[in-house]
Amino acid sequence: MRAADELGELRAATALITHHSDACHLQRHRWRALHQTRATVSHYSRRGDPCPACGPGDNPSRTDHNLKI
Repeated sequence: MRAADELGELRAATALITHHSDACHLQRHRWRALHQTRATVSHYSRRGDPCPACGPGDNPSRTDHNLKI
């Protein structure tokens, strides 16, 4: 009976897996990269340290928050 329970759990887990399109994966990747960059800039600006992701003379702004993701 235990094998039947495990098989049932496996079927339930497999049925719950969502399949996303390539466009969805690309959109998520872009959002994540943008979010990580914004978080890095915010982290260093709060500390008053120069942002390592920004080149010399760059002035990172948060004006890109209106971009469509």
